[in-house]
Amino acid sequence: WKVRVHGKDKRRVWRKLHLGIDTATGEIAAHALTSSELHDGAELPGLLEQVGGPIAAVYADKACDSFGIHRAILARKARPVIPPRNGAAIRPPPRFKDTPPTRGAAVARIAEIGRKAWKEATGYHRRSLAETGVARYKTIIGPGLRARTFTNQKAEAAIGVRCINSFTPLGMPVS
Repeated sequence: WKVRVHGKDKRRVWRKLHLGIDTATGEIAAHALTSSELHDGAELPGLLEQVGGPIAAVYADKACDSFGIHRAILARKARPVIPPRNGAAIRPPPRFKDTPPTRGAAVARIAEIGRKAWKEATGYHRRSLAETGVARYKTIIGPGLRARTFTNQKAEAAIGVRCINSFTPLGMPVS
């Protein structure tokens, strides 16, 4: 309604901040700021490249459920823990070549024991620790960007990530 009545707002652009969080330490291991048109799954391989050390597992939501994402995660010798979309097929269509076996195995296992039991068995609940890291960023740094140009917005996000990474160890419980 607002756009129809008053016209397009010239400065209102949505940005997505993609964060790769180490669930063991709570630190942000990788980050990327993109425009709102970019699909979440398209940014995951770039986030994996930013991580220098070994990766044990990658926990992601259904938006990252694709053969390419599974392939990128397996290339890093990590275990993909991504719930397949509802109604996903165990076998991929014949047009897909060299499909990773992990996605079909997840679909088959969910069909066998159910989605809730699969999440418990695979440790999918650890993804909530990454969501906590996103909430930590939004609480401390804020949900919006102050810079106007995309380059400066990327720099602002990178500074925010460095600040969060320096604050995180100070507030983590010792148990």
